[in-house]
Amino acid sequence: MNTTPVAAARDILGPNNILTTGEYAHQLQKLSQEEIDKGLSRFSPEERTLRIELAAAYRYFAHMHWDELIFNHITVRVPSSSSEGGGDDKREQHHFLINPFGLMFDEVTASSLVKIDIDGNI
Repeated sequence: MNTTPVAAARDILGPNNILTTGEYAHQLQKLSQEEIDKGLSRFSPEERTLRIELAAAYRYFAHMHWDELIFNHITVRVPSSSSEGGGDDKREQHHFLINPFGLMFDEVTASSLVKIDIDGNI
């Protein structure tokens, strides 16, 4: 079984998919190793994978120059099992990853992403 996000994506999408070849795959592979080395072990495996993939998406958007306008962001919802809390209130179970204010898209890393709740609280 493949363990890298790029290898897993190739297994699902096929070897010639845009997400598994070219610049996006390069950014994803680069980030995977960089972030593993920085110690993303404090996050669940699901959240760690989402962080790496979202950071790669930010870098890909920068590479494609899709980050020219102000107040852009890309978010991903963290699965409930990875979110803190777990109370009965559904609002407590919805957390999202987003880039911190002030970082350029090409500066975003998996460890710099901020986890917020549905109301925008960190």
